[in-house]
Amino acid sequence: MRVDYNFYVESFGGSQVQESTWLSLELKAEKRLEHFSFGRTACDWSEKDWEQNAKYAICEMTEAMQKREARGNISSENNDGYSVSYQTEQTEEEFESRLYQIASTYLMSSSLLYMGVDEE
Repeated sequence: MRVDYNFYVESFGGSQVQESTWLSLELKAEKRLEHFSFGRTACDWSEKDWEQNAKYAICEMTEAMQKREARGNISSENNDGYSVSYQTEQTEEEFESRLYQIASTYLMSSSLLYMGVDEE
């Protein structure tokens, strides 16, 4: 685990994800970030200039996953007059695109999401 729950709460200021579900969602977010970065985040993050931003990306991606799991496809609900509205179900591709947008917000200035070949 690259991002622990204390970082999520104290540094990121998160409160949407409960500690009991953090581990599994964080792991999924970490693997997606690894996929988006073409394996570049599979290394040791310590002392990397992008470490903090990658952790923030994982925190926000984890919140997006939590929101999707908890809400299902209900977009609004009114208990007073019993009214429930359902959103069009978000496809997996649309959700992956949303997660990539989150990752790019934090990491676009780094070379992690670059699709080209690294010169080494």
